[in-house]
Amino acid sequence: MPISEQQLRQMFPNAGNRLNAHVLFISPALEKAAINTPKRIAAFLAQLAHESGEYRYMEELADECL
Repeated sequence: MPISEQQLRQMFPNAGNRLNAHVLFISPALEKAAINTPKRIAAFLAQLAHESGEYRYMEELADECL
């Protein structure tokens, strides 16, 4: 179940241009990891949005708290 760029931009409205470099890799990653049901896709994308702050952060923030 491929995800279009338009769908990703609707899901990550605050990502803006930061999403550009990653758009091409999301659908292949879903396929490779067998993330292929609506619930699994939703969970994966929700986690991606949460962990990256909608693509504001590209590295782990917890390391900076140490």
